[in-house]
Amino acid sequence: MKIGFNFVGISYEKDKRDWRIEKEAFKKQVIDCWDNSNNKIIKLTTYKQYSTHNNNLNESARWYNPTIDELLDFFKPKDLLLLNVENSSQIKTFLQSLLLWEFEDVDFIVCSRFDIKYNVPVNNNVDLNKINFLFREGKWWTERRYICDNFFIIPKKFLESFTKAMHLHLKKNSWDCINIHPIYNYLLFFLDENNFHFMYNDMNSYSHHNPYYTLLR
Repeated sequence: MKIGFNFVGISYEKDKRDWRIEKEAFKKQVIDCWDNSNNKIIKLTTYKQYSTHNNNLNESARWYNPTIDELLDFFKPKDLLLLNVENSSQIKTFLQSLLLWEFEDVDFIVCSRFDIKYNVPVNNNVDLNKINFLFREGKWWTERRYICDNFFIIPKKFLESFTKAMHLHLKKNSWDCINIHPIYNYLLFFLDENNFHFMYNDMNSYSHHNPYYTLLR
């Protein structure tokens, strides 16, 4: 079994986010929990700089990410994609990260953001024949079928469908285009619901507050 690890998004913002704070816990709960130590491929997609906004001066400043070398040394990725933070969004960045896996020989891809501390191993309650979502997004699932968008497990056989769903979502001209909560709805254009699995049947959790992980921001 060959496992891909796709870590995506903001890895560092001064005084706000720093992937290094819980890096050992992240490695334990996300990477080391899988047994196939010799068949793991890691790819990173993050930003070469971060931005800060000065409300008093009404201007933004750009600072280069000083942790890139440490990021490479710790994760030892096969690929590193560094993006500009300007005009970026969660969905655009995640889509670009998925394109790195198009020709990679893996069985499934574990996707996560950097700034997160998992309280449980991410291989709990998985079905590796299906796209795994962590949980439904509380009341937003009932109203709009939104799901937690901070973690996914995508079998390689469904990567093309997931990528197509992301493209379709990106084309939609609405406020929610910047995040991935609605991706379940777009996946239904390409896959039946029997190809989806929720790791936890919890209707009271939200991406920003739940018992399974803590966001470090």
